[in-house]
Amino acid sequence: MNEDIFMNLITVLAVVFLIGLGLKKFLKKQLLPISLSELSPSNRYSVKELLTFLINNKEMRIRLLITIGILIIVRLCAFIPHPGVDSRVLAMFFERVAGKPSPFLSTLPDRVSVFSLGIMPFLSSCILIQILSVFIPALKKAASGGEGGRAQIARYSYGLTVALSLLQSYFMSLWLDNPAHFMGANILTIHGLSLKLITMATLTGGVLLLLFLADLINKYGIGNGIAMIFISGSLMHVLFRAYQCYYMYQEGHLGIVTILIILAIWAGALYLAFFFTRREKKIEVIEATTKREFTIPLRATWTGDVPIGFAESIYLFPFTLASIAATTSVQSVALDIMTNFWIKTIVMVVLIILFTYCYAVVIFRPKNIEDLLTKYNYSLKSADKEIVQCLNGGLYKMLMIGALLLVIMPNVPEIAGYLLQIKESIVIVMRGSLILICAGVFFDLLSQIEFFYEKSKLSGKGLAVAYIAPDEIEARIKSEYLKSKSIDALVEPLRFTWGMPIKTAVDKYRIYTAADKVKDARMLIE
Repeated sequence: MNEDIFMNLITVLAVVFLIGLGLKKFLKKQLLPISLSELSPSNRYSVKELLTFLINNKEMRIRLLITIGILIIVRLCAFIPHPGVDSRVLAMFFERVAGKPSPFLSTLPDRVSVFSLGIMPFLSSCILIQILSVFIPALKKAASGGEGGRAQIARYSYGLTVALSLLQSYFMSLWLDNPAHFMGANILTIHGLSLKLITMATLTGGVLLLLFLADLINKYGIGNGIAMIFISGSLMHVLFRAYQCYYMYQEGHLGIVTILIILAIWAGALYLAFFFTRREKKIEVIEATTKREFTIPLRATWTGDVPIGFAESIYLFPFTLASIAATTSVQSVALDIMTNFWIKTIVMVVLIILFTYCYAVVIFRPKNIEDLLTKYNYSLKSADKEIVQCLNGGLYKMLMIGALLLVIMPNVPEIAGYLLQIKESIVIVMRGSLILICAGVFFDLLSQIEFFYEKSKLSGKGLAVAYIAPDEIEARIKSEYLKSKSIDALVEPLRFTWGMPIKTAVDKYRIYTAADKVKDARMLIE
């Protein structure tokens, strides 16, 4: 390693140390101390206790096996080639890309299998519906309409998913039919209109099949089905990139120091992700007559990683227009600006912070929470503050953490890779948005295991779903109200923390009561 790289390494370590020290002091002053017990979804059960229950309980073992089985089916289907694709030619192309055969080649990046589109059309439709709810009164009403509104939003999301899938699959057929994308290799045995129709039918069917399998996980497995399928595919991509690192190390193109830096960045990112994902600002609430108390959680994860996607799209949009409409000289200038590392980093940081706060305004409506609290005769324990003011203040503090994480996770690996002259394909291994999602899914799984743990203690009562809430706060308020009326209520959280923002068709919170109390419960909370 030459002297320049060594000095850059020292600089990176010093900057990371100073940033970490500053964040620690800042957060210690601004937030309550964080204890290790917050690695569990609540202070009632430890992670060890929940995992022991997962292994020892028969129902949980069955649910775990069902989930694993469905994920195996998903990954096996990723090996099924798109109709009309010559698998032999495709395999030769992938070997040329990777440099040698690999057991993970078929996952690069699932672009020519029946699951080429994955679940992204559904995720995109959920976000589009959420944004449109700001401008379309009917959608805005549905977004605030409780269980019925959530069902309506879900129907719109699934309908838009089909439309997006058909559109994306059409463009996919054009992409497949162009040998230039495969280094001149012709990987198809069919062309023209037949290719377009088959591609649209196959890939749209693949998306719907994935949604069906995700729903099976929701009903009979563990975790949010969409989140589990997404994370299983993403981890396969990481394995492929890790294999590339190993191959480059064997060939002498990647040094041991670089590998140690990658591992150090991963360790730091994991620590930050797990440390703050479960961080919440608790708003204390009290019932006016019974004086029953509980807390409303405000989390840093509510916008998901959507601000990163928005920031990337906005950053690239002007250059896309320049490449289409401008002269060659303008295109050259636009390309120079776009590829300038520091300009891109600074602009992305500003845009991520901006979109974190802007998107929070779209998804978080404190007036609706105030109306819900008033409906059930609840008020803030701190009588000197207005509900909306208190909620906005708490959310601002949590968004500060969320914005910092969304800025740090993708950009620190990029900066380290730039200063240490690490290749782009290796930097992808270090990118932290996936680490955030992994931490979110891990804690979501723990939350659901905790629900089943509590449910097992009430199994003799024959529990049934009384209500499906669209978000955690509504579920918390309504379940606590039922408890105040002597009706035991448990909430099963099915969410996709960091992967998606709150209040989309992806999330659902099932409120369970005793089967003979379902009718009474619905009358109380509707």
